[in-house]
Amino acid sequence: MLESLVKSIENTFVQFSFRRLLYICFLLALVLLTFYAFDRITGYSTYIHIDHQITALERLHAMELQNIKQSKDLAPIFDSVLVELKQPQPELFSLHISYEPIIKFFAAALVPFIFVIAGMINLLRKQPGASGMFVGALFLTLIIGIPAILIPNWNSAWVNAGIYAILQFVVMIILILKYGQQINRK
Repeated sequence: MLESLVKSIENTFVQFSFRRLLYICFLLALVLLTFYAFDRITGYSTYIHIDHQITALERLHAMELQNIKQSKDLAPIFDSVLVELKQPQPELFSLHISYEPIIKFFAAALVPFIFVIAGMINLLRKQPGASGMFVGALFLTLIIGIPAILIPNWNSAWVNAGIYAILQFVVMIILILKYGQQINRK
């Protein structure tokens, strides 16, 4: 059974079709939903979080016994850790989605993502070469977008988004100037 699953995933890339891509997306969503359900039923992540807090409290208590509050350098750090531990914990069923990674991803990969949408439209219209355009643009979107998420923010995610947009604009101008002249010469 596992061999047929691996073969069908391999066929998605070797013999690309929109139906196979949807199948892979469905499998991925099913796996993610299974992990989410496991976490909600067992409370695994909540238990791990509580365990980490208990460990931190034990360490803080040991530090307090060593009169860490009397140290000029360590006392502010100790107090900031206490303040952080007093922060309210997220609710059990809230998702608390951070929009910063989404902003950074789409800001960095906006141009290739436009080609992904165009490739998807062409796939639905069954135009020749649409699958290559779609897969290539999707691959480029992921290659550019995922590292953009990992780059630290400068002041805010919007500053990063602006820098990514300017970089895309500059790269597009350079490509147009370089390859546009070669196309015009032919």
